[in-house]
Amino acid sequence: MSIQSKMVTVMLLAIFGGFAVFQVQAQDYDVVILNGRVMDPETMNDDIANVGIKDGIIALITKEKITGLRTIDATGHVVAPGFIDIHAHGQNIGDYRMQAMQGVTTMLELESGVLPIGEWYDKQGAKKLPIHFGAAAGWTFARIAAFAGGQPVATPEYFQEAQSRTDWKMNIATPDQLSQILKLVAQGLDEGALGIGINAGYAPGHGQKEYVALAELAAERGVATFTHVRYASNMEPQSSFQAVQELIANAAITGAHMHLCHINSTSLKDIHSILKLVDDAFERKINISVGAYPWGAASTVVGAAMFQR
Repeated sequence: MSIQSKMVTVMLLAIFGGFAVFQVQAQDYDVVILNGRVMDPETMNDDIANVGIKDGIIALITKEKITGLRTIDATGHVVAPGFIDIHAHGQNIGDYRMQAMQGVTTMLELESGVLPIGEWYDKQGAKKLPIHFGAAAGWTFARIAAFAGGQPVATPEYFQEAQSRTDWKMNIATPDQLSQILKLVAQGLDEGALGIGINAGYAPGHGQKEYVALAELAAERGVATFTHVRYASNMEPQSSFQAVQELIANAAITGAHMHLCHINSTSLKDIHSILKLVDDAFERKINISVGAYPWGAASTVVGAAMFQR
């Protein structure tokens, strides 16, 4: 997400989602933002307007003249709620600062996730970060721990060091291992994880039953899954098409909200047939959502399973 020279986002108090508008008595506001192009994706509002802020709340959006203790002239700029980045792997203070400069006010690690989530929240909260943060319960972290023994560690280094092992990437979990995986993920949800991160492309050897069990857990807890699908290939079997079909089928069967991460890069040249598959799922009201990033390249750890096929 970038800011064009003539399109600067004026962040409005890091509000989640759309504008929260409350009626107040006619009076001066603490802050007024005048003449900006006010855009709100939730309500589809897109118009030149003035915004009044009172006691830290967006109190009014109007085309009428308003005054306040502090005035910001937003002529030629966009005024919008803070952006929410749901697919952000960089979770250090430098990354948060860069995001804040681009109008992002909430930065979430939902695809990969982390575990244990409570420990991670405590460490992040102690850093006095400039924007909101959050994460999903990281299924790959649970899988690594179940195969290697011990408990997961909520650091990127834990995930990177595990790339030297192939068992958690390629082997079907035993009943005891599956029970441990689900227990760790459920514990993450208990500790405040925002969903279940299923980085299936990094452990493509997991079983169908395991993926269904994760979807069932998500449906039971009322949270979404965020999946990097297990295959990235145009050749069948084990194609991107098959992987997306699997995600849609699990959503249809379990009722879980299942989000498909970066559909553009994992679909490769099959993007058109996969988009038709997704569109058909939308028409049938299957509870899926889709994300795509705007750049043309990606990066990951060298030892990722997707490079070992």
